[in-house]
Amino acid sequence: RVKSGGSEHSFRVPASLNLRIVSGGTYDAVSFASVAIVTSGTATVETALLGTPMVVVYKVARLTELILRTFIVTRFVAMPNLILGRRVVPELLQQDCTPDKIASATLKLLDSQAARDEMVAGLAEVRGRLGPGGAISRAADIIVSMMEGNVTGHAFSRSEDSARFMGFNP
Repeated sequence: RVKSGGSEHSFRVPASLNLRIVSGGTYDAVSFASVAIVTSGTATVETALLGTPMVVVYKVARLTELILRTFIVTRFVAMPNLILGRRVVPELLQQDCTPDKIASATLKLLDSQAARDEMVAGLAEVRGRLGPGGAISRAADIIVSMMEGNVTGHAFSRSEDSARFMGFNP
């Protein structure tokens, strides 16, 4: 049984799966995890910075989705994907956010060393693009700027403007 947000959920997992539910010590738990299931938001950047493979999930009310889709047009919602301008982590959103699809994407990362290695390499690229300390704040600033139309293309094209925006001298 798992308690979350005032609700209690019950589920069964195979005995062969070494699953632990951790409350508190999030960074330690994520850094030692083989894979994380993460809700979209800054937690995806934190998980990327820790180098932990992840499956990104998010589901909102249908009306909220319709409103958001009216005002926000983007190919990705997960920050690592936005930062690199390509799919690095799977995004299971709305109707794709089902237990079966979450399990399938998670098991792919657990069962395939090649898939895990490819994602870890992409996450290292995210860390490299964000640079040292303060990366989450820089990522948030970049995404806000993208939403305001101040940065063309994806957030981290190799242009001098993007490099300056990140605080680097090209």
